[in-house]
Amino acid sequence: MLNALQAMQPGGRLDIGITAEDKDAVITIADTGAGISSQMLPHIFDPFFTTKNDGTGLGLSLSYAIVKEHQGDIEVESEEGSGTTFRIKLPQAPEEGA
Repeated sequence: MLNALQAMQPGGRLDIGITAEDKDAVITIADTGAGISSQMLPHIFDPFFTTKNDGTGLGLSLSYAIVKEHQGDIEVESEEGSGTTFRIKLPQAPEEGA
């Protein structure tokens, strides 16, 4: 969410939602920021990869590791000039007594 806020101009929009799909909880974070170039997109989860002058390149890398540790997945769609959408899928906890 911090990356999204930093990528947007004043008046931009950040949408956050959560839905259930099959046995997964899906968290969607979408922004109207600058988007991510197709050349950069394959590298955004690499440790120490950043396009920011003051960035460490660890935020998305750590987020990816945490999601994977919980048997989840992250999908990213982005278009330069149109924004970015992250979909985080995590398995839902089993119902009690199931």
